Amino acid sequence: MTLKSALLSFVVVVSAFLAGLWAEHYYDLGEALLHWDKNLIKSRSDFLFMAMQKSQGLDHHDLWVSQMDIQLRNELSTYRDKQTVQQVGIYFHDLKSEKYFGINSEIGFSAASLLKIPFLMAYFKAAKQRPEIIREKVLYTKKIFDSARLKQNIAPPDELIDGKEYPANELLGRMVTMSDNVATDMLIAKHPEISVYDAMKDLKIRLFSGPGGLDYLTVKDYSKVFLSLYYQDYIDAKASEAALKMMTLSIYKRGLVAGVPSHIEVAHKFGERTLGNTKQLHDCGIVFYPPRPYLLCIMTRGREYAALEKTIQKTSKIVFEQVQRQFPKSEEE
Repeated sequence: MTLKSALLSFVVVVSAFLAGLWAEHYYDLGEALLHWDKNLIKSRSDFLFMAMQKSQGLDHHDLWVSQMDIQLRNELSTYRDKQTVQQVGIYFHDLKSEKYFGINSEIGFSAASLLKIPFLMAYFKAAKQRPEIIREKVLYTKKIFDSARLKQNIAPPDELIDGKEYPANELLGRMVTMSDNVATDMLIAKHPEISVYDAMKDLKIRLFSGPGGLDYLTVKDYSKVFLSLYYQDYIDAKASEAALKMMTLSIYKRGLVAGVPSHIEVAHKFGERTLGNTKQLHDCGIVFYPPRPYLLCIMTRGREYAALEKTIQKTSKIVFEQVQRQFPKSEEE
């Protein structure tokens, strides 16, 4: 093993370990973990989304938001011309002003690993009544859990050890930071009563059947997951903060994160799916830019993962630069 690969493995293990600690100790969190304006956390996301069902006329937009909408639509036309990127769905939500816009926001995409965050929320909700399930041990048996393992293009850099028991909080950490399918399957097998579908129903997120019988959703609907965590209206404040903090430790840095400066925290989750010759790659999250935190969800479909990844990076960069141009200085300065 080279020094570079050894250092990478160390960073990955530490990220998962830290995420596990947030899962284990989320009841004990005190002050807010992330840099947002706590005065904003006063309206519930279900009320917010009732308002968002109204017409998306210009009265919903500041001029700069409308300009960004137009710029991205123009950019997307160049992506489609290249054929490698077939469809892109975008949802932007300014968490200060509540201005928003969507592009192809009602088109369905495979939910894929994006469902791991609603499952995390459901797990935390269950742990409120049964805190022991955060620390309990789960046995990994390669023969059982690897048989149904889906191949991942963006795979965890290390594997679980056959015959070893893992604390649930460590598995939650791997699920969030590495998108580890095996860790997720172990938690589901241990607690089949904890249902991601119940959480999705509670959050009023529509799931519908797509190609191959897979769960599909839209960028607009999935954004409710992050709004719910931001406004802390499904799981309690400390659990919501812990979930967001865990997502800032994701090892995947080639999507939303690549479009913003390295010192800006991004709480995000990616998802991927291959169906025949068609690939899907998504990345959704909250960019905690201090003057103007915002939610950005991007879902893509096309023929090449590299092209989809580049599309997410470029879109994230355009959005951040527009926000930064409008709000160049921290409100704390």
